[in-house]
Amino acid sequence: MLTPLRRISIAEFRKHLLRNVLTTFGIILGVAIFSAMRSANSSLEKSLSDTIGQIAGKAVLQVTAGPGGLPEDVVDKVRAVRGVNAAVPVIEAVVHTSDAAQGNILILGVDMAGDGSMRDYALEGEEAVSDPLGFLAQPDSIMVSQEFAARNNLSEDSSIELVTALGKKQFTVKAIMQPKGIAKAFGGNIGVMDLYAAEFVFGRGRNFDRVDITLQPGMKIDDVLPQLQSSLGPGYKIEPPLRRGRQTESLIGGYSRLLFFSSLLALLIGVFLIFNAFSVSVTQRRVQIGILRALGQTRVQIQGLFLGESLILGAIGSVVGVVAGVWMGHGTMLFMSRVVEQNYGIPIHIEKLQVDKLWAGIAFLLGITASVAGAFLPARAAGHVDPALALQRGKYQVLSLGENRFRRWVGMGLAIACMAGGFSPWAKSIQVQLVIFSVLFVSLTLLVPWLSHLLASVLRWPMGLLFGAEGRLASDSLVQAPRRTSATVAALTFGLACTLVMASFGVSIKASLTRWEDFAINPDLNVSASESLTAHTFQFPASLGEELKKVPGVRQVDSLRMLEIEYHERNPLLVSIELNQWLRRSTPLLEEGRIDDLISSMIGKNGVLISNNFARLFNVRKGSRILLDTPTGPQQFEVVGVQVDYMSESGSLLIDRQTYERFWKDDRVDDFQLMIEPGYDPDNVKRAIQSRLAGSHNLFVLTNKEMRAEFTRLLDQFLKLQYAEMIIAVLVATLGIVNSLIVSITERKREIGILRALGGERGQVRKAIMLEAVCIGLVGVALGIASGTVLGYYSVASLNAVFNGWVFPYRFPTLWSLSLIPAVIVISLLAAWYPCSVALKSAIVDALKYE
Repeated sequence: MLTPLRRISIAEFRKHLLRNVLTTFGIILGVAIFSAMRSANSSLEKSLSDTIGQIAGKAVLQVTAGPGGLPEDVVDKVRAVRGVNAAVPVIEAVVHTSDAAQGNILILGVDMAGDGSMRDYALEGEEAVSDPLGFLAQPDSIMVSQEFAARNNLSEDSSIELVTALGKKQFTVKAIMQPKGIAKAFGGNIGVMDLYAAEFVFGRGRNFDRVDITLQPGMKIDDVLPQLQSSLGPGYKIEPPLRRGRQTESLIGGYSRLLFFSSLLALLIGVFLIFNAFSVSVTQRRVQIGILRALGQTRVQIQGLFLGESLILGAIGSVVGVVAGVWMGHGTMLFMSRVVEQNYGIPIHIEKLQVDKLWAGIAFLLGITASVAGAFLPARAAGHVDPALALQRGKYQVLSLGENRFRRWVGMGLAIACMAGGFSPWAKSIQVQLVIFSVLFVSLTLLVPWLSHLLASVLRWPMGLLFGAEGRLASDSLVQAPRRTSATVAALTFGLACTLVMASFGVSIKASLTRWEDFAINPDLNVSASESLTAHTFQFPASLGEELKKVPGVRQVDSLRMLEIEYHERNPLLVSIELNQWLRRSTPLLEEGRIDDLISSMIGKNGVLISNNFARLFNVRKGSRILLDTPTGPQQFEVVGVQVDYMSESGSLLIDRQTYERFWKDDRVDDFQLMIEPGYDPDNVKRAIQSRLAGSHNLFVLTNKEMRAEFTRLLDQFLKLQYAEMIIAVLVATLGIVNSLIVSITERKREIGILRALGGERGQVRKAIMLEAVCIGLVGVALGIASGTVLGYYSVASLNAVFNGWVFPYRFPTLWSLSLIPAVIVISLLAAWYPCSVALKSAIVDALKYE
């Protein structure tokens, strides 16, 4: 096998270098995206893990108790547990500096008298500080990392302005930490201040955010954990530090899944490109195959020759793809880290890209597998070439790779079965849905040869009417070469189909959220302690609501509290508000339940209104009972209604504020939503609130118009990755048609020579070939739109519901579909122009000899 590969295949590679480079590029792109996605994901996860470890220091356990925080006496209870070596309280807040160029900074409030045993605070010039623990006694004192100080030209006794719960406050830098231990967290964007000063400026009252715990030598977590739980009672969560990063890891995982599908799309198109290239190669090399067979080579050896060539191409493409993935991984990593920072306000600093060797190896194997899979049918066909026919010049053996009736009926049956089964009750797991989606894709693949042949036949009359003999010749060429046509059309079809799937998601999501926006964003003013609708760094005291009621023009003040809770290994959003007031200004989009039921079953009671995606994710409905962990212990709630809501991909639960305060022991407020008296200008009321309260509170006041603009910005940010997916799909589709047309036309010199020998002028032959490219583009667009509609409808209406429970009403991407038609025609003409020109320049005698 090695001898034919060395003597024949290498010569073929050199002879058809352009074809092989273009074919290999599909594998390179798929492997590169896959490798980049995994490397970026690994880098972010490692950065997150390192940051949590640096912040936690020597802590092996951490105690938290929901949004209200931990009462101060909890620390003494923890210290009294047998086996606990140290228990230190912590307050943690990511805050803005007044200068946007300085960026966010993570502030830790700690008790320096005991925290030195938990974390490493190495100070610059420490030996010159006479009292390194006492310098933080002043409430306006702070120490920062050396890196943060260098970036912002800070030194000891410099001032820095931070945005706190009390507004902008000046702090004095009393010490600078050396770049090790905790000072390396968040890329050095970290500061430390006194615990009780942090309680005050960050609005924590007399509560801590958590307690970090170390154990005595020889003690195990499993020995101490039950004692801690028994001592503290219900409502407290005790877990290792690294588990606190699950929310951010979940967000990273969501973006990784989308990039993973992009890489699979590129590899799939690569399979079609390999198939097309090797189909052309088998046809072109039939004489060579016939000679090898006549010399005693078996069918298996011929098949092995072509599969060996595909293995070489796959290996080359995979190696280049993995290397390119490292380069692409830097951009992917930066994009995903920005998403994390924008959503959570957490700056993530990554020193270098972590190349995951295991996943790089998997990417390499995927590239080789895709290459061999694409070459399998052509290699099988090569093994069945009749040597007698192959050695007769001009003879062409029709190989059974085109459409046939059996494939057509199998494809139709699978498509119908998938569409029926995908919406059935038993198809609710991610694994089942992915299998169904894959089978649906296969069914459409089986139908492409028949449909492309059918559409090519339909085009014959209009092409002849519009362009005469050249038009008929172009359409006839497609009909008479179903194998070549179907491979080219398939690569284009599925690239365009995946583009439309992404477009369907974007259009459907945007239409649904725009409709929901009219219901969800209805207050006249929104007063928040954070500048973003998604970030909740600080909370207001409940007493601020009474002050807001005194502002002239304010008619109604609703207190909104939002926090993520844990429920069955997900993090749904718990929302509380004064239900009776909320229902006076809002009419929830109910799928189950009645408004009257909400009032009677929720106000001050254990009734809950859940989102429709929460209902699907956890298989609950009106009348179901759910158990929620609260700071006062597990509490049972009855589902009194299901509403359309898009606040969280893990679902949302709405309860009355009285109920929330009773069980969560927390009266703080994230946002105050205000309704204005008729006749008052919201902008004037906004200015009145700012002038009256801005000096004593850090607050941001948004009008309804400004809230909707912010919502649109967040929506566009969410859809950015969808648009990136579409761009990748368009590029892959473009690659497919360019590759297929260049390969197809370049390898048809003999056919072009025959046309010219029969009297065809260069202009006529060029016109026929260019029109054939247009026909291929039109057939591909038609099938791409049809396939994209089927796959898009299924993805939006069924597949997406398994991931996050959301079922968006399907919207057809009309604008995208219409724009694809001229775009593909132009790309087809451009792709066909150069190889057509090269083929026409060949002498007729040389072209007739071309095999």
